[in-house]
Amino acid sequence: MPCMIKLHVRRSIRALASASNAFLIAVLSLTPSPDVGVPIPHLDKAVHFVAYGVLSGLVLWTVPCRYRERMVVVVPTLMICIIYGFIIEVLQPLLWPGNRFFSWIDMAANAAGVFASVMAWKVLGGLRETVNGASDGIRTRDIQNHNLVL
Repeated sequence: MPCMIKLHVRRSIRALASASNAFLIAVLSLTPSPDVGVPIPHLDKAVHFVAYGVLSGLVLWTVPCRYRERMVVVVPTLMICIIYGFIIEVLQPLLWPGNRFFSWIDMAANAAGVFASVMAWKVLGGLRETVNGASDGIRTRDIQNHNLVL
């Protein structure tokens, strides 16, 4: 039973991290744009890429390991993160006309970050689980032998 409580707490922390990241993206995206004066061209596109890459990574991290590799989980994760970015982009000019604008290039950077994050999960997550076992407290060999004890 203590293992089950620890697993529940771990999943709750993961869900809180995902929700906090989504909230942070919304706050930063839906407030007036500050003039930071950094002369790096297209820096905002890199910020979009990283922000949505982290968001999709955290959403996937919230999903139990035994489901992460299934396309029925990966595709909705991709879609949720991309749709979230689209909604934020649509709301920006409505909330701050003249300061924030809808940008297809921002949408492309968001989507690229989501796809890169999912690909990193597929490569790095699969390698880590093969070596160390699943992070949900369920070992890969238990899943293969159907000895699931929750």
